[in-house]
Amino acid sequence: MFQNKYLFTLFMLILELTGIMVLFPAQAVKESVATEKREIIELMGRESATEIYTFAKENYEALVIESGAYHAVYRFFVPTEEQKRASKGMEQLGTREGWFDWVTERIEVCCLVFYEFLVRIGTIKVWFPYMLILIIPAIGSGILERKVKQSNFDYSSPLIAKAAFNLMIYTDLAFVMLVFLPVPFPPVMVPILMLAMCLLVGHAIGNIQKRL
Repeated sequence: MFQNKYLFTLFMLILELTGIMVLFPAQAVKESVATEKREIIELMGRESATEIYTFAKENYEALVIESGAYHAVYRFFVPTEEQKRASKGMEQLGTREGWFDWVTERIEVCCLVFYEFLVRIGTIKVWFPYMLILIIPAIGSGILERKVKQSNFDYSSPLIAKAAFNLMIYTDLAFVMLVFLPVPFPPVMVPILMLAMCLLVGHAIGNIQKRL
């Protein structure tokens, strides 16, 4: 059905977000946010945690609150008391069935998931300078390994190079799926994934077919 891995990932991401918005209770997402915050403080310290949550809060307020997006979505699905009273004979429609309460909770879940996503982007942002420190020697090591193989009879494996490149792509795509999941995301996973990506880059470059 899906020849393109990027289209497949997009389809799965839409399916994931739809499932989260429809099925996840708001309380479970709140507990996930609180647990993740404790883990970030324990691993990275209060200073880094403050930087991460300041980034998340500022961007959340700018994109969701100040932009008017939250108010527009809420008012689109949930009428005001004045609008209910103006609907003669249907004042309790939606309220009596619990529809507006359910919609309100779904909107809250969407907002919480987006906030948690921003927290994870903030975590990546804090770790990113260390990624640069690791990636430069990894690239240098890969280039040096390739140069050595060009000057002797060592075998450059296109299979290893292709596998490393593919693993990098699939790891990135899986990470995109993970950052939206409303479950506690261990912050230690970010540096581990960054280290793995650097090693894969080195192996991929070192095994690019040599041209003498």
